[in-house]
Amino acid sequence: MGENEVIYDWLQMAIVGGIICLFGMGNANAQTLTRQQIIDMNTRPAAEVNVAGESMRGVVVSAAMTPAQRYDASCAFCHDTGTAGSPKIGVKAAWQPRLAKGGIEALIHNAIVGIGTMPPKGMCPSCTDEEIAAAVQYMVDKSS
Repeated sequence: MGENEVIYDWLQMAIVGGIICLFGMGNANAQTLTRQQIIDMNTRPAAEVNVAGESMRGVVVSAAMTPAQRYDASCAFCHDTGTAGSPKIGVKAAWQPRLAKGGIEALIHNAIVGIGTMPPKGMCPSCTDEEIAAAVQYMVDKSS
């Protein structure tokens, strides 16, 4: 066995050992739950699970969000920067032509059904139409 083969074998063992340690460390503080505890945890009402906007499994009860919070969570990614031609929040000139085409109702409709590269309901497919309308109104108000 050559020197390079020994180094390669040692390096391979070190990498595999490191990966095993990393995965093992993730369970170091894990607690064992009973079957009933798991059932109880997975069947709690959403309002109980998502107190104060905290998420469980990435789902947040959106009714608890203000329009500003909804904007920050779902709209800001594109509307802060003007991504893909989206109107930037705070830039009146970007919103005026859109408002002139049909008013706030048209903007809300487009946000709900999608327009151009924006999918229906943008980055919040679980939002209600009312939540989308409130977020759109928030953006328009901040851009007037």
